[in-house]
This record gives sequence, C-alpha cells and structure tokens, in this order.
Amino acid sequence: MINIHSIGESIFPIVDVSPGPPGEIEKIDLLGTGVYIGSGLVLTCAHVLRSAKSYPASICGTVYSQGKERLCGLTDIKYHEHVDLALARVSESCSNLYQPLALDLREEKVLGDDYTNYSFPEAFNSDFKIFLRPRFLKGYLVRTAFDLDTPAQHYLEVSFSSVPGMSGSPILNSLNEIVGIVYQNFESRRLVDEECVQESIDGEKEPEIMERTYRVSEFAKAIDLSKYPRFLDELK
Repeated sequence: MINIHSIGESIFPIVDVSPGPPGEIEKIDLLGTGVYIGSGLVLTCAHVLRSAKSYPASICGTVYSQGKERLCGLTDIKYHEHVDLALARVSESCSNLYQPLALDLREEKVLGDDYTNYSFPEAFNSDFKIFLRPRFLKGYLVRTAFDLDTPAQHYLEVSFSSVPGMSGSPILNSLNEIVGIVYQNFESRRLVDEECVQESIDGEKEPEIMERTYRVSEFAKAIDLSKYPRFLDELK
C-alpha cells in the first residue's frame, strides 16, 4: 500500500527564490524535484541545480518544507562527473523536517514491475505564499537501456511521461525504495497507417503525396541507480 503522506515528507520541490522586501518573496522559479535520503543529504539531477540563477551558497536550490512555511537553503553541492546526479546538504534544523527514503541498488529488475513517482511539476507564489501542486503517478517498467548520447548513463524507461518540474524526482518500487531518478522525457513514434493521396485542384490532378499516421507515446527516463552503486561515495 502506497502511503502518500509519508512520501510527501520525503520529496519536495527545488526552487530558485528571488527575495523581495525583508521577509517577503518577490518571485519563485521551479527548478525540479529533490528527495531526502538521510544524513542531511538531498538527491536530485545535476541539471536541476545548475539551472539556478542564484549562487548555490545563498538562495539557489532552496527546498520548500512540505506543509510548513519554510525555505531551506542547499549547500555543499556535489555533481557526478559522468551522470546527471547531484547531492546537496540541508541544515540539521531542516533535515529534521523530512523522512529519508531508502535506496534500492539491486540490479534485478523485471519488465512490467510496478513503479510510482511523486513530484512537484508546478510551484508558484502569490500574495507572498508558496503554492504547490504535487503529482503522483503509477506505471510500470517498459525497458532498461543506456543513453546513446551519454553511454555511462544507464536508464529505466517507465510507462508515464515526464513534464518540466519532475526532473530529480524518484522512481519508487512497491516498498517505496528509490530505484531511479527522473531526468528526461522520451517520445516514441510508431507508424500505424500509410497511404497515397491524390488531390485535384481546378480539375487538374496534383502529384500523389504520402500521408502517414503515427502513434506517439511518451515515457519518463530515469537514471538506474543500481548501475552506480558507489555514486554516493563518488559524490560525497
């Protein structure tokens, strides 16, 4: 049974905050999603934190404490050398607000395995308050492969799509353990129909054209953490 409440205490949006007058927020930009894995560490995608406009040591990559009016700065950011992964640290006072999720680094995976995802594809501020719209998805493992553009990046392909704001969010197994980190959306096109069409204009036949109909499917791609069992040591 999926416990949405407990998952919500472990996963949160990562945002870039532009401060306004003292004690107020002028603007908030959603960067992606992060997951707390314990010991003060937040796991997300490297491109999520690198997209921040502010300097990381100040207000870059802050996290919104689920259900609490509080922003926690991320510091000591480490980027993986080859894979789109990053670790950041939150203060002890902030880390006490979250419950860590365990990692599943076992390589055994079966196509069709049930997976879930919890993320924050939308976050905005109005009247100096932050509003979040979490997204919970259920799907299954479609395939395992590696990214041709980044051969070191083994990935899982799952049956639901990824939208902006989901980068850095975890793919969870039935035990709510993290098996992957979403980093990209993948679009698959399959030809389902093809026919020649000839039109007549002012009584004259135009050259035949080929009309094709495609079925488009979208899948989320997530970094397969089991392929990088030492990634935490490499990032620390």
